[in-house]
Amino acid sequence: EFQDLVKNRGMLAPSLWKQVIATRREDRTVQDWIVLTNLLKSVPFFRTFENPLALRKCATYLETVEVEEDELIIKQGNMQFNQFYLYAVVRGVVSIHLLPDNTDFQFGVWAGMKENGSLAQLDEKSKASVREKFLGPCVLESGASATFGERGIQGERARAATCVAKTKCTLLRLSRKRFMEVVRIMPSLAFDPANMVKLLSTSPENRTDDEIRDLS
Repeated sequence: EFQDLVKNRGMLAPSLWKQVIATRREDRTVQDWIVLTNLLKSVPFFRTFENPLALRKCATYLETVEVEEDELIIKQGNMQFNQFYLYAVVRGVVSIHLLPDNTDFQFGVWAGMKENGSLAQLDEKSKASVREKFLGPCVLESGASATFGERGIQGERARAATCVAKTKCTLLRLSRKRFMEVVRIMPSLAFDPANMVKLLSTSPENRTDDEIRDLS
């Protein structure tokens, strides 16, 4: 049973992730896409996709990206919506940082320290202190099978936190542009996309009768 291979809270079994990324995207077989679609079903964000076609589309649109240690993945406050992605961690650890309101972002300083190699010379304790100084306190660390960035692809809102690769990472990502393409193939084609996104992000058990009818 597929569900026996899925960990608690929607976390994905590492063996299944390895199967997903073992083959280049353009070379994946139908069976590969079936496996990837099943993987998405175990992620809480995608469980609201009741239309199988929408879920399969998401699976085909996923990209695999390699991220170096200390690389900024998401910048808090970013409003460049064409750069918004939903991410799933395949390997590695991503730390999520939150700067207080009205704090100046200093991403350039962090990027400069990475570029000139000074970050690489620090031990982990010292690096954690530098992360907090320039990126804000760490509020969460996300390891294999975790997802982040869901909020950004669902609406035109600034990024709420900064995400940085604590270690070298392999990630799967879905762009906001591709996500909106999936929204447009949902059953109610004439339905307003913004409202459709809202419906998709509402758990099935919490939907009203009207919302259920809109999705039927």
